[in-house]
Amino acid sequence: MNWSRIYGIVFFWICFDSFGQNNLTNDYPKDYFGNPLNIELKLAGTFCELRNNHFHTGIDIKTNEKSGLPVLAVADGYISRIKISATGYGNAIYVTHPNGYTSVYGHLESFSEPLKSYLKNEQYKAKRFEIELLPNFNQFIVKKGQVIAASGNSGSSGGPHLHFEIRNTKTENAINPLLFGIKIKDNIAPILYAMKLYALDNGYYSTKGKTFPLIFKENQYSCNSIIELEEGNYGIALEGQDKMEESKSNLGFYQIQFFNKISKIFQWKADEVSFDQIRYINAFMDFDEKEINKKNFYNCFRLPGNPLNSINTDAKNGCIYVKEKDTVKISAIITDFNGNKTNFNATLVGIKSKPKVSIFLYDYNKSTKFIRNGIEIQFEKGNFYDKLNLNYLVANLLSNKGIYSLVHTLSNYNIPFQKSNTIFIEPIGLTEKQKDKALIVVKNNIGIEQPIISKWENGKITGKIKTFGSYYIRIDTIAPTIKFVNYSTKTKSFSGNNVSAIIKDDLSDILSINGFIDGKWVLFQYDKKNNHIQYIMDEKCSIGKHKLEVIVVDNKLNENRTTLLFENI
Repeated sequence: MNWSRIYGIVFFWICFDSFGQNNLTNDYPKDYFGNPLNIELKLAGTFCELRNNHFHTGIDIKTNEKSGLPVLAVADGYISRIKISATGYGNAIYVTHPNGYTSVYGHLESFSEPLKSYLKNEQYKAKRFEIELLPNFNQFIVKKGQVIAASGNSGSSGGPHLHFEIRNTKTENAINPLLFGIKIKDNIAPILYAMKLYALDNGYYSTKGKTFPLIFKENQYSCNSIIELEEGNYGIALEGQDKMEESKSNLGFYQIQFFNKISKIFQWKADEVSFDQIRYINAFMDFDEKEINKKNFYNCFRLPGNPLNSINTDAKNGCIYVKEKDTVKISAIITDFNGNKTNFNATLVGIKSKPKVSIFLYDYNKSTKFIRNGIEIQFEKGNFYDKLNLNYLVANLLSNKGIYSLVHTLSNYNIPFQKSNTIFIEPIGLTEKQKDKALIVVKNNIGIEQPIISKWENGKITGKIKTFGSYYIRIDTIAPTIKFVNYSTKTKSFSGNNVSAIIKDDLSDILSINGFIDGKWVLFQYDKKNNHIQYIMDEKCSIGKHKLEVIVVDNKLNENRTTLLFENI
């Protein structure tokens, strides 16, 4: 019996029980965690960086543009969670530490033994590639500096790197890893490009805002001239990014402080974020600029429906009231984590205002039902971040092949939803055989269709939506395609000791993937971003001749079964 291992487990558990459940303060330990890679750390992404529909909950560490670097446990602990996904973090490991924190390692290429064999065994038991496992606390104990995985590009990664997080184990809130003493070389101050100004009296969504380019002069950014504004309430957004030595990446700010004259009216700091709040990024940034122009505008005011804990404001939510004939001097200090600062200032002057008419139809703080011409949407309370004037158009395009309803366009394309909302659309011309193949699609303003997981209910097609656009019904009767990319018809064999294929679906998207060799299930890995599946030859496929069958099913249960005879040589 290995008594030293048993004593080690008991000691670890006592430590975890004693310290891990304590209420953690902001006095983060600075010398507890090591680096997750054995190289100089250079960042491709910062904590709480602006991403589509979410704050970035960790830091992205460059891996010299390649996969396969050893990934190290940053402290003693145990592997508490393993998650494999075709999207998101891809292959991910979670290590719980006895000091009350959990470290997370994402986009991994592979795992170290014995974790690798354990994972594969569990995937074969479940007959699933995508899987989530919660090992016992004494099953995979790791030491600080131990190699636990290899870095990679799995999931929704845009290139090889390591996504690294530190979370509060109890609350699961993500915390900026740099607060724990991880050092990054950075002597470059943040850069500003433009200021954007929004008239808020009729609601944030009633105006696209006006953009003013900024010039850098005398160690600060400013507008070219004084800005004249009609009397009223305004919000300011600043566009910019941070840079670091030896990194070409466009990175995010760490702190914004905004002032009206000498009074601080707004502050945001990227120290901690709750996963329950990460979608509120859509109220913190200019969503339209991000979606259309790929620009990062930070809103330096709080919208009424934005409860982000990381924001502090004055009683007016950081909004600025400009009175006729009044001069208002505004300024800001933008800071990166290493304390490099950038200053901004501008001068606003009030002029006589024109009469303002309230135009909003929907209150962000109330549930609202929208019903028109065979469409019904239940907008939940708290769905928007401010009052909203909703535009609606309807078109009859039934002559177009493949459309089975009126086309309903809610033309506020680039206004985000905080929550999923239920939609019903009445079909036109659907036969009894077609109703199970029908689904709602939403087309955005650049013509891209996105499928909505839909079902038939009481004579209508229903689903959940999270974006505006043009909604209508289509049917999907076409099975996904499977194209093997390394199979030789001449030799009837696969090159490279693996089976690789590209799979695509024309509309409703992939539901399931299963592969069989001689009738027995084998593990196909799925890389959704590249539409790629791969089975790596192993003990399940001996040397010799075999029969391969791959079955791919879409969300409307259209199925493609492809069979090949091959020889493993």
